[in-house]
Amino acid sequence: MNYLEDYLKTRRQNWPYEDSYRVVPFGEQGFAARIGDVTAGLCWADVNGDSAVMHMNLKSAYAEFGIGTELLHVLMNHLKDQDIKVIRYTISPEHWAFQIYDNLGFTVESRTAEEINFIWKR
Repeated sequence: MNYLEDYLKTRRQNWPYEDSYRVVPFGEQGFAARIGDVTAGLCWADVNGDSAVMHMNLKSAYAEFGIGTELLHVLMNHLKDQDIKVIRYTISPEHWAFQIYDNLGFTVESRTAEEINFIWKR
């Protein structure tokens, strides 16, 4: 996905963590973004048959560097490799990174005042 690679490259220009940053698996369905010995963020999925619900937690100090986008992308590819047919993800309507989910191929399944439910289907 060229968009993601270009986005991450742009976001990380002059980023002090580049040499110590890595994404590593944790558990059966999760990945962690590590900067040195610090966990900057986690992304994991609850899998049920051929569908999954993704979750993510990113420390605010590491937001806006593309780390969350990369974690979601890595997890989505992992789930696709397992032949998952449907992936869901929920965010707050105030979430600033709405466009990221569209760029990853999600569409809005439903929307309330409290949450936006995204869905990706194979």
